[in-house]
Amino acid sequence: MLNRLTGTPLRIAAMNTVTATAAGELRLRNVMDGHERLLAADLLVTVGERRPRRPDFTAADG
Repeated sequence: MLNRLTGTPLRIAAMNTVTATAAGELRLRNVMDGHERLLAADLLVTVGERRPRRPDFTAADG
């Protein structure tokens, strides 16, 4: 996927959380050091944590 995105106007801001949004900008806080910054943006795509989930098994009758 990253190869396909090469050359596109894309900025990846890993290890950040969005603390506020306004028209055309985001306020981000780095989860490691707490530093906040403004980022001009017209589109936001968020990716959550990927955690393995155990399927819900139900005991079979009989």
